[in-house]
Amino acid sequence: MLTDTQKIKLIKAGICAPSADNSQPWLYGWEGNDVLLLFLDESLSGEATDSTFVLSDLAVGAVIESIVLEAMTIGYHGEVELFPNGDGKPFDIAQIKFSQSNSGNDSELSLANCIPARCTDRRFPFTGVVDDRMLSDIQDVVNDSEHGLIGFNQNQDILNIIPTIAKAEQVRFESQQLHQEIFKTVVFNREHSPTGMNLNVLGIKWFETLGFKLLSAWPVMQVLNALGASKQIANKSVVLPIKQSPALLLLTTSAQSRKSIVNSGRQMQRVWLKCTEMGLSVQIYAAPGVLSLIKPNVGKNQLETLSAVESDLNNLTASLAKGRGLLFFRIGFIAGAIEKTGRRAQSSFEK
Repeated sequence: MLTDTQKIKLIKAGICAPSADNSQPWLYGWEGNDVLLLFLDESLSGEATDSTFVLSDLAVGAVIESIVLEAMTIGYHGEVELFPNGDGKPFDIAQIKFSQSNSGNDSELSLANCIPARCTDRRFPFTGVVDDRMLSDIQDVVNDSEHGLIGFNQNQDILNIIPTIAKAEQVRFESQQLHQEIFKTVVFNREHSPTGMNLNVLGIKWFETLGFKLLSAWPVMQVLNALGASKQIANKSVVLPIKQSPALLLLTTSAQSRKSIVNSGRQMQRVWLKCTEMGLSVQIYAAPGVLSLIKPNVGKNQLETLSAVESDLNNLTASLAKGRGLLFFRIGFIAGAIEKTGRRAQSSFEK
């Protein structure tokens, strides 16, 4: 039987998990002492680009994996059942039953130990060498049959992929809906914030602050887009960082059901934790896979761009792995500490 202290330890591990724009869209409740229930927070999920819950399901998948790994460190096994109440309860994501077990091996425990340190690093350049052996070690942590992980560490291969990611990033600033969704989560100061992302987290320099704030107004963004602003943003956030990184990873999935996407979130977290264990910095690029999957309510030109992105992804994965590309990871080495996103108080996650 889990003690109150052990329960808190598990929930804190879940709170450390990543979510799109640091939205933290989940809640929890305990059923007795050994059954944890996880839910989507209805006030923080299901809108705009999350209308099919892809982003929220990825986030809760990462929460599940963190909790299951953390349970191993205290001698428990977590048996996960997804959508235990069926399709009629779309916000009831998972039930985790805990039982005492010595099944945790050293590799899994090592991943668990990296949960607090895992973070997004938007700095560049990333340096060092990520060789084939390192890529293989990262690929080995994927433990779901529906998922695969492709590694790219050859310069020309990486250069060939960059336009696909950049096109999807441009769409985020060319659609009013997506643009407003981005800036809704920005905290326009440099103070620690329990939700969203402040300017330090986003890597916005002091001299860029005013210009970045101006971009948050859609009429301004429209005018600047006519002058090529969205392309310049993609160049700064995608082209330059990836060109100056030694490797890319691509997580693939062969299914797109909600259960499969939750499991994608679990695999995302495992890959991220392995990179953290190896001392690698990580930045995720979700736009190509996620936007081309959900087909958001954007303009005709943007939909055509997303169709081209989807075609690029299909061509990329056709001969390398089953399924479609879902998440890119930019990885490499960089010295120094960075500011991490904040988290809400544990009590705010209680259902």
